[in-house]
Amino acid sequence: GFVLDLPAETALPTLGLPPMPTAVLPFSPAPITDRPGRITFYTSGTSGRGRAIPKTLSQLEREASNQEALWGEAMKGTLAVSTVTHQHIYGFLFRFLWPLLAGRPFLAEPLPLLQDLAPLIMALGPCALISCPAHLRRLPDLSSLRECRSALPQVYSSGGPLGQGTALRLEADLGHAPNEIFGSTETGGVAHRQRSAKTPEPPWTLFPEVRINIAEHDQSLSVCSPFAGDDGWVAMGDQVEQIDETQFTLLGRTDRIVKIEQKRVALDQMEGHLIASPLVADAGLALLTTGGHRDLLGAAVCLSEAGNGCMNSNDRKRVVQDLKTQLSAYYEPVTIPRKWIFVDELPRNAQGKLPARDLEDLFKKERPWKPVISHCQVDDNAAHIKGRVPENLRFFDGHFDEIAIVAGVVQLHWVLALSEEIFGIEPEIERMDAVKFHSLMLSDEHFELDMKWDAEQRKLTFSFYAGDKNFSSGRMLFRS
Repeated sequence: GFVLDLPAETALPTLGLPPMPTAVLPFSPAPITDRPGRITFYTSGTSGRGRAIPKTLSQLEREASNQEALWGEAMKGTLAVSTVTHQHIYGFLFRFLWPLLAGRPFLAEPLPLLQDLAPLIMALGPCALISCPAHLRRLPDLSSLRECRSALPQVYSSGGPLGQGTALRLEADLGHAPNEIFGSTETGGVAHRQRSAKTPEPPWTLFPEVRINIAEHDQSLSVCSPFAGDDGWVAMGDQVEQIDETQFTLLGRTDRIVKIEQKRVALDQMEGHLIASPLVADAGLALLTTGGHRDLLGAAVCLSEAGNGCMNSNDRKRVVQDLKTQLSAYYEPVTIPRKWIFVDELPRNAQGKLPARDLEDLFKKERPWKPVISHCQVDDNAAHIKGRVPENLRFFDGHFDEIAIVAGVVQLHWVLALSEEIFGIEPEIERMDAVKFHSLMLSDEHFELDMKWDAEQRKLTFSFYAGDKNFSSGRMLFRS
């Protein structure tokens, strides 16, 4: 059905709304008991398939009543604008239901591009911004938020962990950090907090009427809430440390704690350390299964403006090493990501979450088997080539788990492919002579390759090297 303030030609049931009154409507916290209607939400499915979660109207109104009790005074006179969709329970409650029940105006239209947010807020007057970490992380670089200081008295964030750096940057620009909400589609809102420069990592405080239980064996969190339906206690899949009856500290997702070489690593925490780097705007970690016997971590990184500047002025290897050095202050070397890819944007969904499958797909795409060629000079029957080993070379799988090595057979394979492409040689080898492998060729290694073709003797000589460092050399004899 439809809730409309304009006439519409439809056979579906509609509820017509009168024009917005000039006076603010009183907020009525009484639960809806005479209409047993349900609204079905779907989980975002970041770590698997999404699930249908039905909610009654009375549960939703009760949660909106909690929000009004906490922040209603601060929301007076504001217009709710949102970068998140109302199809997610957080967006539905904060951008639509809460202001509707409280008699406050809200912007129904989708927001424009994030870089246009500041002018919009300045034009509309005092606003409350409903957003998520993925969007808030980008705002300071895209908008002149300091201009919005008086026009943006409230900011809300949910849908995932908000980085400390982002929260404190927003506090510096706006005079206040976002109100963070921790919860899920199943449970509704569970707890809230607001950071500050004086208290950069405050504990989470439970919403009224919400109770929690923490399992002794793994510190996993379960929640009992009037917003959670009739299921009683709901396991959230988060690890927490309880401070007192109303406060706790989040330790990370239980489904995002992995083992690397028998060492436990919390991926959420490691992502936070990466995002704290001034070189990084966003980051996602995935556990990758290689052709070998061990799993390893892959890091997908979206660089900040400073990071892109470093990438342009230095080589990629230096940027990766800087990020590895930052992580080495917190983690053992064996647990630090071995595969690194740099992307313009991570595949976050409409709620700002990063589905595990989409993240893993980033590492499967564009798995080249050839080197990256930057220079190729051919004179008669001689060729001089400059290139680089791709960091996501498909032949790295199994060669080897500890370090990404271009195996000798792969180097010979490259020589064959390039000789066929450059000299038109049919790749039918009769034998190989004096083939030697002197030094390891590694991921992201820069190299030079000299090839010389003797058409009369059907002989190709080759040499891989980088300055004084020799990788491999030899001769190939081809059938005539």
